[in-house]
Amino acid sequence: MYTQSITRSHRTAFILAIDCSGSMAERIVFHGRSMRKADAVAQVANRLLFELTERARRTDGIRDYYDVAVLGYAGRGVKPLLGERPEFLSVVEIDRMAPAPATVQGEYRLPDGSTALLDELPVPAWIVPEAQGETPMYDALLHVRDLAAEWTQRPENAGSFPPVVFNITDGEATKAEWFNKTFGTQITVIPVDGASDSRGMFLAGDTDILFGSISDVNTSYQNGEMKLLCQFAEERSSFIPDIPTVEEATGKQLVAFAARGYFYPKGVSADKVEFMTNAMLKAMERSDYIENMAALGLQLDNTSGEAYAELLNGQMETRLSIWG
Repeated sequence: MYTQSITRSHRTAFILAIDCSGSMAERIVFHGRSMRKADAVAQVANRLLFELTERARRTDGIRDYYDVAVLGYAGRGVKPLLGERPEFLSVVEIDRMAPAPATVQGEYRLPDGSTALLDELPVPAWIVPEAQGETPMYDALLHVRDLAAEWTQRPENAGSFPPVVFNITDGEATKAEWFNKTFGTQITVIPVDGASDSRGMFLAGDTDILFGSISDVNTSYQNGEMKLLCQFAEERSSFIPDIPTVEEATGKQLVAFAARGYFYPKGVSADKVEFMTNAMLKAMERSDYIENMAALGLQLDNTSGEAYAELLNGQMETRLSIWG
């Protein structure tokens, strides 16, 4: 544990890496309001920057306690989100470039159980929401590593508190990036609108390699239109048992998974939950349902409760073990 105090002679640094890819356009409920993930992340980032500047504020002005870098990653690259400069900015510079604060409303629950829309403390909008393209997280983390290394190697920072890194994302680095990192390949990710587009481009010869789920490629594979090289799983799928796992094929491990489940809002009665659960279990027993799922290369499970929570936590552990 680090106990070094943050002062003007023992400064620190903060690095924010923000996912600006297309998935960040999905809508969520944040502070009682429906908005894009990108908008929610921008609010959180701007409030953090505001908090940092206010904590450095004294009667004689802003004290130079730390440097800050904010990076956005999407499409095929990483870019600075605080102006055009790719390096750190001091907290003094960030305060000077602060735009006019914008008032934001949030929905809050009152003691009597009702809700009300209340104005939150207005903060400057340094970060503008963005949501487009792929998720080049690996490149972003390499950039973060280099920034942190450069900062810590400065003689004036030798006794300082180490940099703090925030990576805000809703996804994981692409398999193509893992291949490039692990094997030195030079795979370029081409953004597409969906699985059908990527499959069509591959079959037309416009791309040389395709990463997809079993449901995306199973029919083309069975028809002899595709050659499958490996599958990202701990064990071979029963749908393509002749295809080795990536560990069997390369000796390296990367497990890709996509568990999906049903969640009920707080307050839904237990009898409704039981009714829907029984209905889904009954549907899973139908022969036509099983055949249709099998044709898509999908496997079903009725895990629920604590067991499902353990499954999700296990997925997180796998991601952390791969990407650090």
